[in-house]
Amino acid sequence: ADSIFCPLLRGVVGWSYRMVEVIAAGCIPVFIVDYTVAPFEMLLDYNLFSITLKESNWKKLEEVLLSYEEEELQRMQVVLLKVRNMFLWANERKEHQQLTPSVDE
Repeated sequence: ADSIFCPLLRGVVGWSYRMVEVIAAGCIPVFIVDYTVAPFEMLLDYNLFSITLKESNWKKLEEVLLSYEEEELQRMQVVLLKVRNMFLWANERKEHQQLTPSVDE
């Protein structure tokens, strides 16, 4: 994907299925939400591969995203690729593994 960031607005439970699509695409999720309980939250540190912005601060979105250094974004993308399989069905995992270079280096 050409996009580095993919903004995600609050869904019914604070997140939506679009989050899975964003993660599968290798795009850094940008949650615009005041509070949510994300899938696998007890297993994953979302701060390592996503960004959360309070709904009241949505107008600062561009400023916040531009504040990230390239090196930090690359680290987030590496973690994102490592956790992505937790969000995919078995047949999707095979497809993405064939398209994505290894991040175990």
